[in-house]
Amino acid sequence: MKISELADLAGTTVRTVRHYHHVGLLPVPENQGVRDYDFTHLARLLHVRWLVGSGMGLSEVQTAIGDDDQPLAQLAVDDLAATLNGIDRTITELTAQREKLVVMLESAREGRGASPLPAGLWEGYEVLQSAAPDEVSRQAIIRERELLEVACFSGLVPDWALAFATQTDGPALRASVENFTEFAQLPEMDEETFREAMPRLAREHLAWLQTFEPSISDFVAKARETWDDKTLVSEVIRWCDAAYPHPHHRAYLRHSIELMSDHFLGNQPAPAASVPATPAPTTPAPTTPAPTTPAPTTPAPTTPASSKPASSKKEHA
Repeated sequence: MKISELADLAGTTVRTVRHYHHVGLLPVPENQGVRDYDFTHLARLLHVRWLVGSGMGLSEVQTAIGDDDQPLAQLAVDDLAATLNGIDRTITELTAQREKLVVMLESAREGRGASPLPAGLWEGYEVLQSAAPDEVSRQAIIRERELLEVACFSGLVPDWALAFATQTDGPALRASVENFTEFAQLPEMDEETFREAMPRLAREHLAWLQTFEPSISDFVAKARETWDDKTLVSEVIRWCDAAYPHPHHRAYLRHSIELMSDHFLGNQPAPAASVPATPAPTTPAPTTPAPTTPAPTTPAPTTPASSKPASSKKEHA
């Protein structure tokens, strides 16, 4: 048969057949003149196509088939196993992507935009925004929600972390709004007022978070399966610095993180009152969401009592 007939029977192109000749996967007919392919060439070509279609690269196919035709039982076991593992990883990744798309599609259909946040968490932020006493406080709430979304978009927040939705009923709602309001006002304070208020506000925020102790403890235990405490804290700080550039916000968040780290992670706290107004730069990366919806100081699902996410981190509400 001619090369065009061979390609047609194998469901491929003449160009592909010639490429396989070039890389040594398909032998060239030995007859002189016009190339005349036989059934052996077709079987070999289909074998190559089958392996390629299974996810193997051409170099792996060459190893599997060898220079001569061999029974399938003799295929390179290591190459096939590696290819299978690669496909399994791809399936896992695609499954995770599909689940995210399902969440975003549901979010879009419900009028929340293509957000990665679960409906309950998004609605919790909506309730907080509607209860905010002023525009500055409302913007602080929106910023925290955006911080958590950025972490999710970056793949830094695992699905289980999002399960810790905000509590927005009665006292919990009022406390959340008060925390956000005080946090939003920090930039307006002069240096002396800020230094006096910061320790008190941080302690009050920690006391509020302690009301969610069981959920936060579960969250921390789960986070420790992925991140070590030091990485978690440093990642939270980095993301908080990116979201809140004002020196007072940064100093307050760092101080709050120290208190929370000591309480929820069992670490030794740094001197409480010695946190500088302008925080020292940090390097770490992302953060993961907090079990509840803490106040600005630690954006619920994202800052101190909030999130983490990066490649490796833990949480702390």
